[in-house]
Amino acid sequence: MSDPLYERLETLETAGLVRVLSGQGEPEYQFRHALTHEAAYSSLTKQRRRQLHLVIGQCLEALHPGREIEIAELLAYHFAVAGEAEPACRYALLAADRAVSTFAYDEALAYLERALKTVGEEGPAEPRLGVLEALGDVHSLLRQGSQALGRFLGAFDAWKGIPDASQTDFLRLHRKIVHVSTEMKWAVEMRDFEALRLASEASRRSLESASRVLESEAPHPETVRIMTVLSNAAWRMESRPDWDAALRHAQSAVRVGERLGSAVDLSPALGALSAAAFAHGQLRLSLDTALQRLDLTQQPSFSDVRERLDSLRGAGSAWMYVGGYSQAIPLLLEAESLASRVQAVDQRFNALSLLTQCWFRLDRWQDLLAREADWEEIERLFPQERTGPVCFPLALRAAVHARRGDSAEAEALADRSMRIMLGTWGSSNWLRNAHY
Repeated sequence: MSDPLYERLETLETAGLVRVLSGQGEPEYQFRHALTHEAAYSSLTKQRRRQLHLVIGQCLEALHPGREIEIAELLAYHFAVAGEAEPACRYALLAADRAVSTFAYDEALAYLERALKTVGEEGPAEPRLGVLEALGDVHSLLRQGSQALGRFLGAFDAWKGIPDASQTDFLRLHRKIVHVSTEMKWAVEMRDFEALRLASEASRRSLESASRVLESEAPHPETVRIMTVLSNAAWRMESRPDWDAALRHAQSAVRVGERLGSAVDLSPALGALSAAAFAHGQLRLSLDTALQRLDLTQQPSFSDVRERLDSLRGAGSAWMYVGGYSQAIPLLLEAESLASRVQAVDQRFNALSLLTQCWFRLDRWQDLLAREADWEEIERLFPQERTGPVCFPLALRAAVHARRGDSAEAEALADRSMRIMLGTWGSSNWLRNAHY
C-alpha cells in the first residue's frame, strides 16, 4: 500500500506498538498495550484531542449513512469529547433508547449524563431539554422519583428558554412531573411526599385546565396520557382521595383511547379505570376492566413490555380482591418473572406482595414462608423508594409466624410493619385496602 497513512501504520506495527486485527475488509489496527494508547493520547493537547474526535465523528457519519443508530454510542462519545453539543445529545438520546430497550438502564444514564455535561448549564436550551427529559424518563423507570422529578423540572426550565416553545412539550413535561410525583406515594415517608406534592402542584393545575380543552378536540395520545395521570393523581395526591374525579378522568381517558385506537395508550387508561371502579366498590367492573386490559396487552402486536407486565399485575390484583386467589396466582407468578427480566424492582415487589396475600388467604403458609429470602433480598438491595412500602407483606408474615407459634419473630415483624405504616401513611388516612 502506498497510502502515507498505511505506511505509518506499518512502521508502528514493525515497532511493536500496534497490531493488525484479523478479519475481512479494510485492516483494523489496535494498540498492543493500553499504556501505549494512554501515553499517545496524553501527548495530545486538549484542543488537538477535540479536533481529532470531531473528525472521527464526522468520518463515522460519512462511512455509515443511514446506520447511525447502530453506532450511536460511539458517535455520542466522539462528539461529546469534541464538545459538539447538538450531535452529542442527538446520538446520546439514540444510544440511551437502545440501552433502555435492553433494560440496560445504567448505560442509558451514563450516555445521557455525558451529553448533559457537554451541553452545560449555559448551553443551547433545546438539546438540554431533550437530555434532561430523557434522564427523567430513565430515573422514573428505575423508580428514583426524587432524581426523576429534578430532571423533569430542569427540562421545564430549559423549555422556558426556547423561543416559540412547543405547547405539546409544555403539557408533556407537566404530565411527567405529576406522574412521577404520583408514583412516589407510599414509596417515601409522608414528609418527603409532601415536598413532592408541592413541587408538582402547579403542573397538576396546568393539566386540569388543559384537560377541559383537550376533551373537545380531536383525539390525541397526549390527551389519553394526561387524563390517565389526572385520574391517578386524584386519589394518590389528595389527603382525602377524590374517587369521583378519578373515575371521571379514567372514563374520559378510555373514551379518547378507544377513539384513537392506540393500544399502548388505552392500556394504562384501563388500568386507571379498574382502580377507580375498585374504590367505588364495583369489584366486578374492576375485574372485567383489568381482564380487558390484559387481553389487549397479550396481542402479538403489542410491543410495550412494561405495560404488559403491569396488566398482568393488575389482573392478578383484581382477581385477588374478588376472592379468585387461584386465578390470580399464575398471573402474578408470570408478572414476577417478567419483572425480574426487565429489572422492574417495583413490579417484582408488587407481584410478590399480592402473591403473599393469595397464599395467606389459601392457607398455603409454606409457599409464603418459602419466599422470605426473596423479601429479605429485596429489602437489602433496594430502598423503599424503589420498591414501595414493605409493611403489608411484613404483617402477613407476622401473622403466619404467630399461627405457627413463633411469637418472638411474629412480634418483631409486626413492630417493623407498624413503624413503616405510620411513617408512610401517618396515624390516619389509610385506604380501604390498608385494612390491617
